[in-house]
Amino acid sequence: MKRLPLWASNTLFLLLLASLITISAVSQTTSALGFYGRNVLVEGAVLGLALLFLCLFKVPVNSVGFVRVRPSLILTAAGLALSGYGLASGVNVLWNLFMRSLGAHFPQSGGLPLQGPLEIVLTVVCVALIPAFCEEFFFRGVFMRSCEPLGKWHAILLSGALFGLLHMQAQNLIAHMALGVVISYLVHRSGSLFVGMTYHGVNNLIAVGLSAAARSGTGPLQLGTPAPVFGTVLAALIVLGLSGLFFAGFMAVFRMLTGNRDSAPAAIKGGRLVLSSIPLFLALMIIGSVLTLGFFKAFGVLG
Repeated sequence: MKRLPLWASNTLFLLLLASLITISAVSQTTSALGFYGRNVLVEGAVLGLALLFLCLFKVPVNSVGFVRVRPSLILTAAGLALSGYGLASGVNVLWNLFMRSLGAHFPQSGGLPLQGPLEIVLTVVCVALIPAFCEEFFFRGVFMRSCEPLGKWHAILLSGALFGLLHMQAQNLIAHMALGVVISYLVHRSGSLFVGMTYHGVNNLIAVGLSAAARSGTGPLQLGTPAPVFGTVLAALIVLGLSGLFFAGFMAVFRMLTGNRDSAPAAIKGGRLVLSSIPLFLALMIIGSVLTLGFFKAFGVLG
Protein backbone atom coordinates (compact mmCIF):
# COMPACT_ATOMS: atom_id res chain seq x y z
CA MET A 1 0.00 0.00 0.00
CA LYS A 2 1.39 3.37 -1.02
CA ARG A 3 1.78 5.92 1.77
CA LEU A 4 3.48 9.25 2.42
CA PRO A 5 7.17 9.05 3.38
CA LEU A 6 7.66 9.64 7.09
CA TRP A 7 9.56 12.90 6.54
CA ALA A 8 6.68 14.17 4.41
CA SER A 9 4.02 13.37 7.01
CA ASN A 10 6.12 15.02 9.73
CA THR A 11 6.51 18.10 7.53
CA LEU A 12 2.77 18.00 6.92
CA PHE A 13 2.14 18.02 10.67
CA LEU A 14 4.50 20.99 11.13
CA LEU A 15 2.72 22.94 8.37
CA LEU A 16 -0.66 22.16 9.91
CA LEU A 17 0.55 23.39 13.29
CA ALA A 18 1.78 26.64 11.71
CA SER A 19 -1.57 27.05 9.93
CA LEU A 20 -3.59 26.53 13.12
CA ILE A 21 -1.47 29.00 15.08
CA THR A 22 -1.92 31.57 12.30
CA ILE A 23 -5.70 31.05 12.21
CA SER A 24 -5.86 31.35 16.00
CA ALA A 25 -3.85 34.59 15.93
CA VAL A 26 -6.05 36.07 13.21
CA SER A 27 -9.27 35.09 15.00
CA GLN A 28 -8.05 36.79 18.18
CA THR A 29 -7.36 40.06 16.38
CA THR A 30 -10.64 40.28 14.48
CA SER A 31 -14.22 39.20 15.07
CA ALA A 32 -14.91 38.90 11.34
CA LEU A 33 -14.32 35.14 11.28
CA GLY A 34 -16.72 34.25 14.05
CA PHE A 35 -17.10 30.79 15.57
CA TYR A 36 -18.21 29.05 12.39
CA GLY A 37 -15.72 30.82 10.14
CA ARG A 38 -12.83 29.87 12.38
CA ASN A 39 -13.92 26.23 12.54
CA VAL A 40 -14.33 26.01 8.78
CA LEU A 41 -10.87 27.51 8.27
CA VAL A 42 -9.30 25.09 10.76
CA GLU A 43 -10.89 22.00 9.25
CA GLY A 44 -10.22 23.31 5.75
CA ALA A 45 -6.53 23.54 6.62
CA VAL A 46 -6.58 20.02 8.07
CA LEU A 47 -8.20 18.46 5.01
CA GLY A 48 -6.61 20.73 2.40
CA LEU A 49 -3.03 20.15 3.52
CA ALA A 50 -3.57 16.38 3.68
CA LEU A 51 -5.03 16.32 0.16
CA LEU A 52 -2.22 18.54 -1.13
CA PHE A 53 0.47 16.19 0.15
CA LEU A 54 -1.33 13.14 -1.21
CA CYS A 55 -1.40 14.80 -4.62
CA LEU A 56 2.26 15.89 -4.44
CA PHE A 57 3.41 12.37 -3.61
CA LYS A 58 0.87 10.70 -5.90
CA VAL A 59 -0.75 8.70 -3.12
CA PRO A 60 -4.28 7.59 -4.09
CA VAL A 61 -6.99 9.07 -1.87
CA ASN A 62 -8.72 5.69 -1.73
CA SER A 63 -5.65 4.23 0.02
CA VAL A 64 -6.27 6.11 3.28
CA GLY A 65 -8.85 3.66 4.61
CA PHE A 66 -12.31 4.26 3.16
CA VAL A 67 -13.17 0.61 3.69
CA ARG A 68 -16.75 -0.51 4.20
CA VAL A 69 -17.48 -2.30 7.45
CA ARG A 70 -20.47 -4.09 8.88
CA PRO A 71 -23.16 -1.98 10.61
CA SER A 72 -22.48 -3.95 13.80
CA LEU A 73 -18.95 -2.56 13.85
CA ILE A 74 -20.21 1.01 13.44
CA LEU A 75 -22.70 0.50 16.27
CA THR A 76 -19.95 -0.93 18.46
CA ALA A 77 -17.76 2.09 17.70
CA ALA A 78 -20.65 4.35 18.73
CA GLY A 79 -21.00 2.40 21.99
CA LEU A 80 -17.28 2.75 22.61
CA ALA A 81 -17.59 6.50 22.04
CA LEU A 82 -20.46 6.81 24.53
CA SER A 83 -18.63 4.92 27.27
CA GLY A 84 -15.29 6.44 26.27
CA TYR A 85 -16.70 9.93 26.75
CA GLY A 86 -17.55 9.01 30.33
CA LEU A 87 -14.02 7.76 30.89
CA ALA A 88 -12.50 10.89 29.37
CA SER A 89 -14.78 13.14 31.42
CA GLY A 90 -13.85 11.39 34.65
CA VAL A 91 -10.15 11.64 33.88
CA ASN A 92 -10.56 15.28 32.88
CA VAL A 93 -12.33 16.16 36.14
CA LEU A 94 -9.67 14.48 38.28
CA TRP A 95 -6.86 16.07 36.24
CA ASN A 96 -8.34 19.55 36.65
CA LEU A 97 -8.97 19.03 40.37
CA PHE A 98 -5.38 17.91 40.80
CA MET A 99 -4.07 20.95 38.95
CA ARG A 100 -6.38 23.21 40.96
CA SER A 101 -4.99 21.72 44.19
CA LEU A 102 -1.56 22.86 42.99
CA GLY A 103 -2.86 26.39 42.46
CA ALA A 104 -3.69 26.30 38.75
CA HIS A 105 -6.77 28.05 37.41
CA PHE A 106 -7.55 27.22 33.80
CA PRO A 107 -9.80 29.58 31.81
CA GLN A 108 -13.38 28.40 31.34
CA SER A 109 -14.63 27.67 27.85
CA GLY A 110 -16.96 30.26 26.40
CA GLY A 111 -19.43 27.56 25.38
CA LEU A 112 -20.92 26.76 22.00
CA PRO A 113 -23.40 28.89 20.02
CA LEU A 114 -26.66 27.03 20.59
CA GLN A 115 -29.32 29.74 20.42
CA GLY A 116 -32.15 28.36 18.32
CA PRO A 117 -32.51 25.46 15.86
CA LEU A 118 -30.32 26.98 13.13
CA GLU A 119 -27.35 27.52 15.45
CA ILE A 120 -27.77 24.02 16.87
CA VAL A 121 -27.67 22.48 13.39
CA LEU A 122 -24.68 24.60 12.34
CA THR A 123 -22.83 23.75 15.55
CA VAL A 124 -23.45 20.02 15.11
CA VAL A 125 -22.12 20.25 11.55
CA CYS A 126 -19.09 22.40 12.46
CA VAL A 127 -18.18 20.71 15.75
CA ALA A 128 -19.21 17.07 15.26
CA LEU A 129 -19.51 16.13 11.60
CA ILE A 130 -16.85 18.14 9.74
CA PRO A 131 -14.06 17.56 12.30
CA ALA A 132 -14.86 13.84 12.42
CA PHE A 133 -14.24 13.58 8.68
CA CYS A 134 -11.34 16.01 8.24
CA GLU A 135 -9.32 15.13 11.34
CA GLU A 136 -9.70 11.38 10.89
CA PHE A 137 -8.66 11.73 7.25
CA PHE A 138 -5.53 13.60 8.35
CA PHE A 139 -4.44 11.72 11.48
CA ARG A 140 -5.61 8.17 10.88
CA GLY A 141 -5.87 8.13 7.09
CA VAL A 142 -2.64 9.93 6.20
CA PHE A 143 -0.37 10.41 9.21
CA MET A 144 -0.82 7.07 11.00
CA ARG A 145 -0.38 5.09 7.79
CA SER A 146 2.88 6.87 7.05
CA CYS A 147 4.10 5.86 10.53
CA GLU A 148 3.28 2.15 10.09
CA PRO A 149 6.86 1.28 9.02
CA LEU A 150 7.83 2.18 12.60
CA GLY A 151 5.60 -0.62 13.89
CA LYS A 152 1.96 -1.01 14.90
CA TRP A 153 2.12 0.53 18.36
CA HIS A 154 4.54 3.27 17.35
CA ALA A 155 2.05 4.35 14.68
CA ILE A 156 -0.94 4.14 17.03
CA LEU A 157 0.68 5.96 19.95
CA LEU A 158 2.41 8.62 17.86
CA SER A 159 -0.62 9.55 15.76
CA GLY A 160 -2.90 9.46 18.82
CA ALA A 161 -0.62 11.53 21.04
CA LEU A 162 -0.01 14.14 18.33
CA PHE A 163 -3.76 14.40 17.77
CA GLY A 164 -4.18 15.31 21.43
CA LEU A 165 -1.16 17.61 21.57
CA LEU A 166 -2.31 19.56 18.52
CA HIS A 167 -5.35 20.77 20.47
CA MET A 168 -2.84 22.63 22.67
CA GLN A 169 -5.19 22.76 25.67
CA ALA A 170 -3.41 22.18 28.96
CA GLN A 171 -6.67 21.57 30.84
CA ASN A 172 -7.73 18.77 28.45
CA LEU A 173 -4.29 17.42 27.58
CA ILE A 174 -4.60 13.88 28.97
CA ALA A 175 -8.17 13.33 27.76
CA HIS A 176 -7.39 14.50 24.22
CA MET A 177 -4.28 12.33 23.95
CA ALA A 178 -6.16 9.28 25.28
CA LEU A 179 -8.97 9.95 22.79
CA GLY A 180 -6.48 10.07 19.94
CA VAL A 181 -4.79 6.82 20.94
CA VAL A 182 -8.10 4.96 21.27
CA ILE A 183 -9.32 6.09 17.84
CA SER A 184 -5.96 5.22 16.27
CA TYR A 185 -6.19 1.72 17.74
CA LEU A 186 -9.74 1.22 16.48
CA VAL A 187 -8.89 2.39 12.97
CA HIS A 188 -5.71 0.31 12.81
CA ARG A 189 -7.47 -2.84 13.96
CA SER A 190 -10.55 -2.41 11.76
CA GLY A 191 -8.68 -1.00 8.77
CA SER A 192 -11.47 1.51 8.20
CA LEU A 193 -11.63 5.27 8.66
CA PHE A 194 -15.41 4.99 9.04
CA VAL A 195 -14.89 3.44 12.47
CA GLY A 196 -12.74 6.38 13.58
CA MET A 197 -15.15 8.91 12.09
CA THR A 198 -18.03 7.28 13.96
CA TYR A 199 -16.22 7.38 17.29
CA HIS A 200 -15.00 10.94 16.72
CA GLY A 201 -18.40 12.19 15.56
CA VAL A 202 -20.32 10.61 18.44
CA ASN A 203 -17.77 11.93 20.95
CA ASN A 204 -18.15 15.49 19.67
CA LEU A 205 -21.92 15.13 19.38
CA ILE A 206 -22.11 14.22 23.07
CA ALA A 207 -20.07 17.34 23.88
CA VAL A 208 -22.55 19.48 21.92
CA GLY A 209 -25.49 17.82 23.67
CA LEU A 210 -24.03 18.36 27.13
CA SER A 211 -23.22 21.97 26.27
CA ALA A 212 -26.84 22.48 25.22
CA ALA A 213 -28.06 20.88 28.45
CA ALA A 214 -25.76 23.09 30.51
CA ARG A 215 -26.94 26.19 28.65
CA SER A 216 -30.56 25.31 29.44
CA GLY A 217 -29.72 25.92 33.11
CA THR A 218 -31.51 22.89 34.50
CA GLY A 219 -30.38 20.02 36.68
CA PRO A 220 -26.83 19.15 37.70
CA LEU A 221 -25.45 20.45 34.41
CA GLN A 222 -26.48 24.02 35.19
CA LEU A 223 -23.69 26.43 34.37
CA GLY A 224 -21.99 28.00 37.37
CA THR A 225 -23.35 25.46 39.86
CA PRO A 226 -20.70 24.99 42.58
CA ALA A 227 -19.85 21.46 43.68
CA PRO A 228 -17.89 20.30 46.75
CA VAL A 229 -14.55 18.70 45.97
CA PHE A 230 -15.36 15.41 47.72
CA GLY A 231 -18.64 15.06 45.87
CA THR A 232 -16.96 15.88 42.57
CA VAL A 233 -14.20 13.31 43.11
CA LEU A 234 -16.73 10.65 44.15
CA ALA A 235 -18.91 11.35 41.13
CA ALA A 236 -15.88 11.24 38.82
CA LEU A 237 -14.79 7.88 40.26
CA ILE A 238 -18.29 6.43 39.85
CA VAL A 239 -18.45 7.65 36.26
CA LEU A 240 -14.98 6.21 35.62
CA GLY A 241 -15.97 2.83 37.05
CA LEU A 242 -19.27 2.48 35.21
CA SER A 243 -17.91 3.87 31.95
CA GLY A 244 -14.89 1.59 32.22
CA LEU A 245 -17.10 -1.49 32.52
CA PHE A 246 -19.16 -0.56 29.47
CA PHE A 247 -16.04 0.43 27.53
CA ALA A 248 -14.39 -2.92 28.28
CA GLY A 249 -17.52 -4.73 27.15
CA PHE A 250 -17.79 -2.83 23.88
CA MET A 251 -14.06 -3.29 23.29
CA ALA A 252 -14.41 -7.06 23.74
CA VAL A 253 -17.19 -7.07 21.13
CA PHE A 254 -15.10 -4.88 18.83
CA ARG A 255 -12.16 -7.25 19.04
CA MET A 256 -14.42 -10.20 18.25
CA LEU A 257 -15.81 -8.42 15.19
CA THR A 258 -12.38 -7.50 13.82
CA GLY A 259 -9.40 -9.56 12.85
CA ASN A 260 -5.83 -8.72 13.77
CA ARG A 261 -4.32 -6.45 11.14
CA ASP A 262 -0.72 -6.69 12.29
CA SER A 263 1.45 -6.03 9.27
CA ALA A 264 5.18 -5.67 8.82
CA PRO A 265 5.99 -2.95 6.28
CA ALA A 266 9.61 -2.17 5.56
CA ALA A 267 11.31 -0.65 8.60
CA ILE A 268 12.98 2.76 8.48
CA LYS A 269 16.70 2.75 9.21
CA GLY A 270 18.10 4.78 12.09
CA GLY A 271 19.81 7.52 10.09
CA ARG A 272 16.80 8.14 7.89
CA LEU A 273 14.53 8.08 10.94
CA VAL A 274 16.47 10.89 12.64
CA LEU A 275 16.40 13.07 9.52
CA SER A 276 12.72 12.31 8.91
CA SER A 277 11.88 13.33 12.48
CA ILE A 278 13.40 16.83 12.35
CA PRO A 279 10.11 18.56 11.31
CA LEU A 280 8.29 16.67 14.06
CA PHE A 281 10.86 17.74 16.67
CA LEU A 282 10.35 21.36 15.61
CA ALA A 283 6.58 20.96 15.89
CA LEU A 284 6.87 19.41 19.35
CA MET A 285 9.08 22.27 20.51
CA ILE A 286 6.42 24.77 19.40
CA ILE A 287 3.59 22.81 21.02
CA GLY A 288 5.64 22.43 24.19
CA SER A 289 6.18 26.19 24.30
CA VAL A 290 2.45 26.87 23.86
CA LEU A 291 1.49 24.37 26.57
CA THR A 292 4.16 25.73 28.92
CA LEU A 293 2.79 29.22 28.40
CA GLY A 294 -0.69 27.89 29.18
CA PHE A 295 0.51 26.31 32.43
CA PHE A 296 2.34 29.52 33.40
CA LYS A 297 -0.86 31.51 32.88
CA ALA A 298 -2.87 28.94 34.85
CA PHE A 299 -0.47 29.21 37.80
CA GLY A 300 -0.45 33.01 37.59
CA VAL A 301 3.25 33.22 36.74
CA LEU A 302 2.53 35.61 33.86
CA GLY A 303 -0.16 37.53 35.69
